[in-house]
Amino acid sequence: MHGTLARMPWVVEVLGLGDLTDKGALWMVEEIVGAGVACGLTPAEAVRAYRTLWHCVHGDLVFRRAMERRAEDPGRKRYFPDMLTDADAAELPHLAALADQWAELTEDYDVSAQLGAVIDGLLGRAGREERVGREATD
Repeated sequence: MHGTLARMPWVVEVLGLGDLTDKGALWMVEEIVGAGVACGLTPAEAVRAYRTLWHCVHGDLVFRRAMERRAEDPGRKRYFPDMLTDADAAELPHLAALADQWAELTEDYDVSAQLGAVIDGLLGRAGREERVGREATD
């Protein structure tokens, strides 16, 4: 899903409007929901897992496009981490400490690995909602 949409940045912007669904793209939703169920998620959990993955994918693609636009106009207002000053260290100690390394730490961001971690977490919850609901009624 990420790779397909990354090749069509205009689609990401259109999908961000929230009122367009291309029936031809529903196969991706079907695959994700079906895979969730096959891995032990309830249908409700599988739908929620799809929504979580969609939000992660869409958010990453929107952010990547924003970074591309920013790179096209280097005169734009500074952004994190350049905007931090020594005075920010008290309020934002972790970010201030990492500011000089931020580019290095984020340049090799691998969306596939991070989505894999999200998926592992979602699958680790398989059946948990159902069990918690059942325990609440017992």
